Amino acid sequence: MFYSIIFYLNCLISIFLSYQSAMYVFVYFANKRLGHQESFFMSARYLTLAAIFIFITITGFFLKKKLASPIPAIFVMGFPYFLLILYGLFMIAILISSKGRWN
Repeated sequence: MFYSIIFYLNCLISIFLSYQSAMYVFVYFANKRLGHQESFFMSARYLTLAAIFIFITITGFFLKKKLASPIPAIFVMGFPYFLLILYGLFMIAILISSKGRWN
């Protein structure tokens, strides 16, 4: 059950990031055609994030298919969420240690 939740969540994130990257690429080339100078940074960022999440999702899916246990697939697909939790804890520690000041 936990594997299914993570798998479908990763699929939704992959679809969303693919959609965003397609839209940013479309806008980038439309603006280039109209003569506007625009950076390719946002397009490249969403393309990279979409590729990473698609790779993680496919790797987790094939690990689940090939192995009898879903534990390795859960570890692979849960890694981005683990990093997100660590980043959140880091931000909480920074806010607590700075007494709520941003600067």
